[in-house]
Amino acid sequence: MFRKASGIEGNQYLLRVKCAQEQWRKKLGEEKMYKYFTVARRTVERCDDYKEMGDLRSFLKSLRKSLPVRDEVYTIKK
Repeated sequence: MFRKASGIEGNQYLLRVKCAQEQWRKKLGEEKMYKYFTVARRTVERCDDYKEMGDLRSFLKSLRKSLPVRDEVYTIKK
């Protein structure tokens, strides 16, 4: 997860998610980044770097319940 700058003054950001192993790629090779609130819906069939840490279905169910339902803009306080 990382902050993607947003807003005219640069004091706002959106949360985005990308693969730490850079496995999420578009057809033309560009890295995919997903909105934080939709990442639970983005699953891949198989990943060599995935380390199982429990039941995947219950984890995704819990994740869907805990993630926000829309994109949220965060402001950096100075």
